[in-house]
Amino acid sequence: MTGTDTNSTLITEQNYDEGGVTYGTGIDFRLTQRWQVSAEYQYFDTNEGDIYALNLSVNYRF
Repeated sequence: MTGTDTNSTLITEQNYDEGGVTYGTGIDFRLTQRWQVSAEYQYFDTNEGDIYALNLSVNYRF
């Protein structure tokens, strides 16, 4: 069964607040020559409410 989350908000042309604030910041840290970890925080102001996002990643270079 497939459900729909009615509380989800996508940033689209219809709900993006042009007068609002959007910003983000991030950091990358190299653990070794092949491994790297990253963290990024983003904030979006939309007509339907604020959106906060935290992205974490681990990268391996071949």
